[in-house]
Amino acid sequence: EPLTLTELAADAARLIDELAGEPVVWVGLSMGGLIGQELALRHPDKVKGLVLANTTSGYTPAGREAIAERIATIDAHGLQAISTGAMHRFFSEAFRTQQAAAVSRHQRLLEATDPEGYTACAAAICEADFSGKLHKVRVPSLVISGSLDESLPPDTAIALARAITGAQLVTLQGCAHLSAVEQPLAFAEVVGEFVAGL
Repeated sequence: EPLTLTELAADAARLIDELAGEPVVWVGLSMGGLIGQELALRHPDKVKGLVLANTTSGYTPAGREAIAERIATIDAHGLQAISTGAMHRFFSEAFRTQQAAAVSRHQRLLEATDPEGYTACAAAICEADFSGKLHKVRVPSLVISGSLDESLPPDTAIALARAITGAQLVTLQGCAHLSAVEQPLAFAEVVGEFVAGL
């Protein structure tokens, strides 16, 4: 059966019960941010804080089309066919130049991913649409974006933060989609300050 965000959030809720046994601060980047939104809406008792990094409340038609094209390419040619393009989306040009070994490591990790799992998750997030629902999120929330994120630019983060009552918004400068990798110290500092304030 097709995978859904509802199922991914239910898996996360079970994991929280098993590993933490109490509500957690959910830190989700990209797909993890979409799962976090679903988790906060469907399992609010599992979450005491929400960090949504480089994510969206729902994709535009162009975004859905791009995901569908990636799925079709992977089905036909495997993850290697999209891995170089993914690195260009994931990382800024400066990071790709200065941290080539780190980029290569992430490319290998992507290529080692189970393609069926990757495409199932891609299809699940493609249908995400939390517009009109995020006012129901009742936990402190932090939205993080990367100033150079072409996949989900800062305007996307602004809209997401506005939709969640009282959400904080931080844009990390000089990084693209994987902000936690490009700017790990800044990312950790921002998240640490948010958690300390809960």
